[in-house]
Amino acid sequence: MNKRKLSVLLTENNSAHADFFVRSFKKVSSNFDLKTFASDTHLIGFFKSEHSLPDLVFLDPDLGGIECLKFIKALYPSNNFHVIMLCSDPPQLHADVCYRLGATAYIQKTNQLKLMSKLLKLCVNDLKNSPIQEDFVLNKRLERGNK
Repeated sequence: MNKRKLSVLLTENNSAHADFFVRSFKKVSSNFDLKTFASDTHLIGFFKSEHSLPDLVFLDPDLGGIECLKFIKALYPSNNFHVIMLCSDPPQLHADVCYRLGATAYIQKTNQLKLMSKLLKLCVNDLKNSPIQEDFVLNKRLERGNK
């Protein structure tokens, strides 16, 4: 049986980081369609013109992701898809505001392929529509699970 392709949107202005994301995601699933946007402005344009909704959206708070999150939640308040914040900064800088604005999860970027794949696997397999705040930062959830 052929599963439907997972639709994934990523905001990333660094091509090396985007390539790393793709390599990490391929360890989780080979059945996905990824669209990459260099900025939140480009992603917002996509949402304004596109009719089919994605399954997962990855936003970087440092690339205007918080404003983009506000826009997405205003346009689609019923959580039709998961919005995951993907950032190099530690969660203390952005996680609380992203949680309050309705993001599904927060991932602090890593350059370790195996760890990043585990974090993305949580996004694909284990996220619920309304995560409790202690599970919001997926890096911490993985750390708790490995103890």
